[in-house]
Amino acid sequence: MSFYNSHFIQNKNFKHFPICIIMNTMMDYLQRAKFFRTKKRLGQNFLVNPEVIEDILDYAQISKDDIVLEIGPGVGFVTEQLVKYAKKVIAVELDEEAIKELKKLECDNLELIHNDILKTDISELSGGEKIKVVANIPYYITSPIIAHLLGEIDDLANKNRAVIEDIILMV
Repeated sequence: MSFYNSHFIQNKNFKHFPICIIMNTMMDYLQRAKFFRTKKRLGQNFLVNPEVIEDILDYAQISKDDIVLEIGPGVGFVTEQLVKYAKKVIAVELDEEAIKELKKLECDNLELIHNDILKTDISELSGGEKIKVVANIPYYITSPIIAHLLGEIDDLANKNRAVIEDIILMV
C-alpha cells in the first residue's frame, strides 16, 4: 500500500484535502520522477521513499495553523503531502521546469515562488507570522542555506531568524 493510501486510511480528518486537486490513485514516486530530467548543476535529487516523506511530516508536526516554507520542492513529492496539513505552503523553487510541474498541484494553500532561496527575503514571505522550514536540499549548498536562514553565528539580528519557528532539513 502506498504512503498516500495508508495515510489516508489512518487519518481521515484532512482539513485541507478538499481544496487540493491531488492524484487520487496510488502514487508511484519513482515512475513520476522518471519523467523529469534532473539538473546536476542544481544538485537535484528527489525524495521518492514514501516512508521517509511520512517521517518528515511526523517530525515536522505540521498543523492547520502552520505556514510552511519548502525550499527546493522539485516536482512536489513532499509538497503534495504538506498542503494536506498546513495552513499555507510557500514553495521556493529555482528550476522553471519544476515550477511547471508544481503548478499541476492546484492547491489553494500553495504559493509558488520562482526564485533562488539565497536571494529570497524569508522574513517577508509569511506576513510576520512564524514559519516552519522543510527542505530536502543538496549537500553542496547546505551551509549557504543555513547561513541564509539563521545568519552567521554572530548575526543575532538576522531578520529571517525572527520568523522561523522550526527547521527540518534533509541533506
